[in-house]
Amino acid sequence: MNTSYQIKQWEDIKSEFQDSILLGNGSSIAIHQDFKYESLFGNAELNSELKEIFEYFKTKDFEFILRMLWHSYNINQSLKIQESKTESTYQKLRENLIESVRKVHIKYTQQLEPTLKNTASFLKNFKNVFSLNYDLLIYWSIIYGNKKLLPEEVHFKDCFLNRQHKCDWDFMRKNKNSNNGNSDATLVFYLHGNLVLATDLYGQEVKLDTKDPADDANVLIDLVVEKWESGNYLPLFVSEGTSEQKIKSINRSPYLKNVYEKALKDLGKTLVIYGWSMGEQDEHILKEICSNRKLKKIAISVRKTDNETENNEKMEKFKTIIEYQCKKINQNLASNKKPQVPVPELKFFDSASPKCWIY
Repeated sequence: MNTSYQIKQWEDIKSEFQDSILLGNGSSIAIHQDFKYESLFGNAELNSELKEIFEYFKTKDFEFILRMLWHSYNINQSLKIQESKTESTYQKLRENLIESVRKVHIKYTQQLEPTLKNTASFLKNFKNVFSLNYDLLIYWSIIYGNKKLLPEEVHFKDCFLNRQHKCDWDFMRKNKNSNNGNSDATLVFYLHGNLVLATDLYGQEVKLDTKDPADDANVLIDLVVEKWESGNYLPLFVSEGTSEQKIKSINRSPYLKNVYEKALKDLGKTLVIYGWSMGEQDEHILKEICSNRKLKKIAISVRKTDNETENNEKMEKFKTIIEYQCKKINQNLASNKKPQVPVPELKFFDSASPKCWIY
């Protein structure tokens, strides 16, 4: 296989890529190997009845099934239908999800802080951070960055104020407290939701916070579980499923829909992709990226090996995926007599490069 691409070191190309970065599951696995699992669904110990519900709706999305059971219970209550099965099934599924999260999620410890320092130092160089991961690692990174790495300013912002999401991203990006001349904050978006996000009993999408911000990172995972156990909140994240299923989940959420339809369209001219396999289940994300007319360059992380053929195969795979998606988009545009979108220039870099992510 012949390819003209080379695997660069991050230091060699970082000056070209300062607009946006998208983080996939590989970024979490680099920090904690226990995140190497197929899905929450695969880790849950579901009984036969719950499995049948998932199969009926043809989904693996916990949030969707929980919502369906929750609404069904409330409808039955309103119609004065005397039954307890719906409520007990909802409670059982919620317990399964909570236990699944408890089993796989890493705890916050002081030993984790050097890693968070590295990730925050890396992410602060971008204008936008898009995460596909539901775990708390990105959230912990931005907390660490704001409190210890850049204490003189609120450099990282996920656009939640007083637990509510704010859509005025230009306003959020302004850093009034900056003392070092850097007036732009790095904005963080959770493309598929996050454990720190939830829907309350009134249908409002909120960010879960502790009362004492200084303790936030240390107790957040326990707080999330506590909120779920209270029955007053539903988790707001999209677990594994097909691309079509994920789009349906995204469209049901005002926050996710806003991020997907607006923030993702404003990547800038350059994008870094780290730890994302570009699998079919995330085709909706790739489609939005390749539809972006402003995007000129994409840098993709590759786990470099000593086998040159293996490296070439990885690069060729990503190249083929992106070019194929651009081709499909342009064919559709041509049939509607619309201007074509340019195919971005591709570059590849070693995912374990010095000063890249956790390294």
